[in-house]
Amino acid sequence: MTSDRLTDTSTEELGRRARKKLATREALRVAALELLADRDFASVTVEEICERADVAPSTFFRHFPTKEDVVLADLADRVEDVIAAVDVIPLGVAPGEFVVMAAATWAASRLPAERLRAEAQLLIREPALQAYMTKFFSAWEPPLAERLANRFGYAANDLEPTLGAACLLSTIRVVVRQWAQVGDGQVHDYATRAISATAALFDDLFAEN
Repeated sequence: MTSDRLTDTSTEELGRRARKKLATREALRVAALELLADRDFASVTVEEICERADVAPSTFFRHFPTKEDVVLADLADRVEDVIAAVDVIPLGVAPGEFVVMAAATWAASRLPAERLRAEAQLLIREPALQAYMTKFFSAWEPPLAERLANRFGYAANDLEPTLGAACLLSTIRVVVRQWAQVGDGQVHDYATRAISATAALFDDLFAEN
């Protein structure tokens, strides 16, 4: 019984810590967006973000390596969800349908469209963030290409999975940019045509295997 109680207490404590970590991460995201709503990116400091979120700068850097990362965190989470979907979508799904199912993970976001659009608008007006986002997407290409290669029966360095990964990530980047400028409603709904086009390309690209 004592051992069971200790286990229950430890699990509860871990749950508390995880919730506190998520709450702090969210507070930093919100603080950054509030400060950047009417100021340029370069003028907002990490110290100001921390002051608004009521945390120490050392806490900031436990959650985000750079100021750019706190702004891109929502987009990064959503792209990572798309990549993770590759591992859970059933095998045997046609390449085009696979794209549709992976894109559906965007619809699972609990963030309101207004906040996502505010983040996207910030991205398209700040060159420093655009450059950092390009680095983000480049870093995601190899792991995504490897997953596509395993799924569709190619070597990781073959043209097909490499091009497929670049195409899928470019679709996300372009949709986010366009939706921020002219889109209405949820980003997933706005992306319907882009998803269809990418799905058709995947059906053609991976047709040989």
